[in-house]
Amino acid sequence: MDRTHQDGTPEPHPLSDDATRVAHRLQELSVDQADRILRRAIELQVRAPGPDPAATLDTRMLEQIAEELDIDRTHVQQALLEELFRVNIAHPGPLDRLIVAAAITAHGAAPGSVAEVRRVVDTWMEAGEGMRKRAEDPSRTVWEQDKSFAAFARRVLRLSRGSQRLRSAAAITTSVRPATDDRQVVVVEADTSNMRLLALGLLAGAGVVGAAVAGVTGAVDPGGFGVDNVAAGVATVVGLGGGVLIGVKLWARRIRNALARAIDAIGSPHLIERTGSLPTSVRRLVDELWQGRATERSGIDRPGGDATPPGSHRDRAR
Repeated sequence: MDRTHQDGTPEPHPLSDDATRVAHRLQELSVDQADRILRRAIELQVRAPGPDPAATLDTRMLEQIAEELDIDRTHVQQALLEELFRVNIAHPGPLDRLIVAAAITAHGAAPGSVAEVRRVVDTWMEAGEGMRKRAEDPSRTVWEQDKSFAAFARRVLRLSRGSQRLRSAAAITTSVRPATDDRQVVVVEADTSNMRLLALGLLAGAGVVGAAVAGVTGAVDPGGFGVDNVAAGVATVVGLGGGVLIGVKLWARRIRNALARAIDAIGSPHLIERTGSLPTSVRRLVDELWQGRATERSGIDRPGGDATPPGSHRDRAR
């Protein structure tokens, strides 16, 4: 017989020891356990008959879920940006590991709206890296070497703040992916297929040279073609091929460093001038030289006309 409270409501049945232990465990779920439970619940929901659940979640729904779990909103935004940072890169093949990948990619976050970030990217690529647009659509921009006189002058006079190493790539592709209202994801990809083809050609040439060395030593050796001739050819191939691979690896490292530098610069738009024209660069150079000259004169034009700094040997002698 069910027991009731004084107000007539039914009194719940006492929990058994097993049920009590389960209840306590549910109050102390680890993050991994909660994750597995939610994944399983979603799987059961998808398989259950009836209307399909929502295929996607927007940021508002994610923030509401996080708020129910007492997770800071800033952590949700950071996790969202990290997820948007994920770039689909094909699994590296043998040539990618041995020589260099056909493309090298870098990505990061930049403050501002999509239009503002795209303007910053354009400014850096043009004035900093010496590139010009080859193709553009709403989703991406393809860049190639800028061979104009203005780009040449900036490079020779060292008026640009970029490394200029991205000019050695076959092409550079930039894209801005919307993330939040005031922060966007920037992806910069360098097409390194030109260096890859060059390395393959040089390696093939090393093989030809090695075979020629083996043939020459075999012709010179009175004993005919033997193990020593093969060893000479192999040594030639290993030496030349090793030099090619080391050179390509160093070049790829410079490209990665240049991409990282570009991402850092784009993420700090206040350090990039909006106009990267040659007159602006010349004015900046003149200003820097004038400031340096003024700094040098500041030690001479002190009151009294004495250019000897305080605490010098002359002051101590007095």
